[in-house]
Amino acid sequence: MRPRKCRYCRGPMPPPASTGRPALYCSLTCRRDNEYAVARRRWEERERRERPKREAEWKAQRLHRPLERWRAEAAITLLRGS
Repeated sequence: MRPRKCRYCRGPMPPPASTGRPALYCSLTCRRDNEYAVARRRWEERERRERPKREAEWKAQRLHRPLERWRAEAAITLLRGS
């Protein structure tokens, strides 16, 4: 049974080819747009899962930077003898 509507745009399907699998999309543009939409959903899901870890790393870096700067300034002050 061949699909009557395009999976992406819900438009009418072109006439079926004489051989091969039935088409799922009405055009190459719809097929590519659907592939992009699927890839974007995967990327968004991965971003959503990894965001807490990345934010924790950023927070740790932000907390660590002022301490490094203070240590460097203290070392310079001690070397100068002031």
